[in-house]
Amino acid sequence: MPITSNDLLSAARMLLEGDDEVAWRSAVNRAYYAAYHSLLEVCDFLPASSDEQLAKDRISHAEVIARIRQWKPIGSAACLRRMTVSANKALQEMRRSRSLRELADYRLTASINKTDARQQITRASQLCRFVVQVQAELKRSNDASTPVH
Repeated sequence: MPITSNDLLSAARMLLEGDDEVAWRSAVNRAYYAAYHSLLEVCDFLPASSDEQLAKDRISHAEVIARIRQWKPIGSAACLRRMTVSANKALQEMRRSRSLRELADYRLTASINKTDARQQITRASQLCRFVVQVQAELKRSNDASTPVH
């Protein structure tokens, strides 16, 4: 059965309630992936970056960041160009999120605490809300362009 970004965010919130660093590291990881998978939906409206993408069957983590950094909505998503400021904020949050996830996943000698996990969940929630804003803007634009009979 498929899961959603919200399911990953819910899992991160449950892990936050744990009382050890293993749970908090896992919360950081799950929150990051909630944001990543949510942002993949936005990447559908952005051209591939000038960076060479390694895998053609998926969008890499670096590619998600690169597409948001360049923020050049295409085709029917051109209405998103006015969201550049929001996209820049999302970019900064995604970079922070990825950095903390990498620290939690790969640097076992570094400490991750409950506050770090809580901040990561907040960051992921903000990124998921950004995606909802993008979807709303696209819907608003589509509704405005649909002729009334």
